[in-house]
Amino acid sequence: MTHALLREAALGRAFDAEPLPDSLPECHVPFAELVGQDAEGALRARLERYGRVGVVGAVGSGKSSLVRYVLRDERFAPVFVNVAIEDPDKVKDPRRFLEVLVSQLARTAARAAALSEDERAELLRAASPTEMLPGQDVTRGGEFGAWVWVLRGKIAADLTTTLPAGEVYATTDQLREAAQAALRAIAAYDCLPVLVADDTDRLLRMPDQAVSRRLFVGFFGEVLRMIVDTLAAALVVAVHDRYRREPEHRYDELIEGRIEHHLPVPELTEPEQLGRLITGRARFLRPTATWRDLLEADALAELIVLHGGRHEHSLRRTLAVLKSAFALAGADDVGRAGARHVRAADAG
Repeated sequence: MTHALLREAALGRAFDAEPLPDSLPECHVPFAELVGQDAEGALRARLERYGRVGVVGAVGSGKSSLVRYVLRDERFAPVFVNVAIEDPDKVKDPRRFLEVLVSQLARTAARAAALSEDERAELLRAASPTEMLPGQDVTRGGEFGAWVWVLRGKIAADLTTTLPAGEVYATTDQLREAAQAALRAIAAYDCLPVLVADDTDRLLRMPDQAVSRRLFVGFFGEVLRMIVDTLAAALVVAVHDRYRREPEHRYDELIEGRIEHHLPVPELTEPEQLGRLITGRARFLRPTATWRDLLEADALAELIVLHGGRHEHSLRRTLAVLKSAFALAGADDVGRAGARHVRAADAG
C-alpha cells in the first residue's frame, strides 16, 4: 500500500502547490488544527460585523485558501476582484474599479438567472459542503465557483432587475448607485456581501516600478477610500507582509481608517505542525493516511527547516518541493520519501 500511496501523492492533485481557486477551500486544513490559532474563526467574526480586514502573509503563505475557506459559509456572499488584472486603470481608479464590480455582478446574475430550476438545484447540490474529511475531493459549483450564493432563492432574478444586462452607466454616481443597489439586493436575502481584493502582492512586482508604485498608491488609497465610504459590504484585502515591514511603501498611511484590523496568517514553525498539514492533504488519498505513510522523520525535519528558511514560510513552495520529493522517492522504488529526496527536490 505504501508504494501505491506514494505514487498517488506524486501524480495526483492532493499535494498540488497551486490548486485552482475553487478548490482552495477543500484543500485548506484549518490553522486551528495546525497551530492552535483559530485564524478562521477570527476572520469570520470580523466579517460578520461588516469588518474591513487585511489578511497578512508572504506570497504562498495561505492567505487565499484561508479567505476562501471562511467564505464558503452560506451566510456570506463573496465577490472576488483580482487586482492583478490586465488593465492598470481598473486597479487605481475608483470609477474603473466600480465598473469591474458592477459588470461581474451583472454577468454572474444573468448566467444564473438563465438556468433551469433543475440546473440550479444540481449546482447547489454539487457546491454544498459534504461530510467528508478536510481535504477530500468534492464536486463543486462549476463555472460559478465562489459565486454559488447567487443561485439561492431569487437573488439572481433580483440582481438582473437591479443590474440589467448591457446597461451603460455614464457617470461615476450612476455606477456607485448601481453597486449600492446590488449590494442591498444581496443583503435582502440574509447574505452578507463581502468584497475580496486578492493578489495585491503583484502590484509591487511589475517590471516598470513607476507604474507599479502608482497602482499600489491608487488601490490602497483612492480605491479603498471609495469602497469604505460608498459600499455596504465587508472587505477582505490580501496584504503582503512586506507592505507593513518596509516603511517606503507608506502602507499604514495609505490605509489609515480603511482597514480596521490586520490578521496575520499563522506560520508553521514546528515539524509536528507541518506534519498535520501533510496528513490533512494525505486524506485526499486515504481517509486514514498520515504523513508517516509518505515521509521518513528526517524528511519532515528537512522540510520544516526549508519552510522557515529558504522558502520564507511559503506553503506553496514547500508543497511544490514535497510533491517533487514524492516523485523522486517513487523513482527510487522506496516506500517513503527521505531527507535526501527533499534536498534533491529543493535543489532541482
